[in-house]
Order: sequence, then C-alpha cells, then structure tokens
Amino acid sequence: MQAFRDYFITEYKEQAKGFVAVEFKFAHSVNLKADKDTKKPLRVDIIKVNMKFVNKNLDVLHTASIQFENNV
Repeated sequence: MQAFRDYFITEYKEQAKGFVAVEFKFAHSVNLKADKDTKKPLRVDIIKVNMKFVNKNLDVLHTASIQFENNV
C-alpha cells in the first residue's frame, strides 16, 4: 500500500511544490449492471483515491482525485 501511495506522490509532486504532507482518502463502492449480450449481472468495483497536498502551515497546495473501475 505504501508503494501505491508513493507512486501517486511522485506523479503529483510537481503540481504541489513545497508540500510536506499528503492526506489520502480511499472510498470503495460496488455497482451492478446487466451485460447487454448475456443479460448476466456484472459487478463493477469503483475505487476512488482523493489526495490533498499541504505545506508546513497546513495550507492546501494541490488536490487530486483518481477513480479506478474493475468489472467482474
């Protein structure tokens, strides 16, 4: 999990120069959809990652949100 967080920090650190801390929030939800061809239900897992980069005065420098979907 730490490697996952480190990856996002490296991706966004240019937009948040001078940051000293990053707050992560993770959310997970599940949606059910019907497959058009087979009419079977599809489970769609949605994972949202919200990040907030702050400086030493706790001023928000940059926020980012990423959403992943997985169909089962």
